[in-house]
Amino acid sequence: MKNSIQLFNIQLDLSKNLLVSLTKVFGINLFFSHKICTKFGFNKNSSLEDVSLEVINEMRKFILNEYLIQDRLHKNTQSSILDLITLKSVKGLRHKLKLPIRGQRTRTNHKTQKKL
Repeated sequence: MKNSIQLFNIQLDLSKNLLVSLTKVFGINLFFSHKICTKFGFNKNSSLEDVSLEVINEMRKFILNEYLIQDRLHKNTQSSILDLITLKSVKGLRHKLKLPIRGQRTRTNHKTQKKL
């Protein structure tokens, strides 16, 4: 018997909550997950094993049509950053120099952005 199901190349545990399991997909947060569950008639406490494979395939099609997820979202954010760099904006310059973008302190706390 299978303990997990694959959705967008992510293994989701069948015993977990449907609302939380959908948030494992990059680009779907709790708000979008709640909207998806209510559209397909599930409450927030239903588990993933209550969902049939046909409904999961319908969810997959709906998510692909409505939301930017996984690789498409990564490509979109990378192209937005490249646009900022080519425009030579302040944010683009900060991205290029690998410094914090939104005005954070740089005297001690810019190590995380430097790693990216």
